[in-house]
Amino acid sequence: MPFYIYVTTRQNNRIARYMGTFPDESTVDQWYNDVCKLKESNPGVGKFSIEKVSPEWYTLETSDDAISFIDNVQENELKKYKSKCFWLLLNDVGGRDMPIIPKQTFLSK
Repeated sequence: MPFYIYVTTRQNNRIARYMGTFPDESTVDQWYNDVCKLKESNPGVGKFSIEKVSPEWYTLETSDDAISFIDNVQENELKKYKSKCFWLLLNDVGGRDMPIIPKQTFLSK
């Protein structure tokens, strides 16, 4: 069963949103705990909030661009999770015409 983190910005809903997918509960819980420790050790840096909504669903809001936060955290403080999670740009904002799954055409014979 996959575990998800919904990442967005506080400033503007027209900025890119991302979905993080983790393979198992222990990995996402470790990631969540490390992000919480990062927030405690750097309360003014990066300005973000994270919440565990349910065992399978987390939300993370940043005051900056979401991808900048993900890149910075994954490249520096949480590098050990880089190969353990998958980040996906959501196609949920008007004008963002990058469908994840292309339109399928089926022909019957």
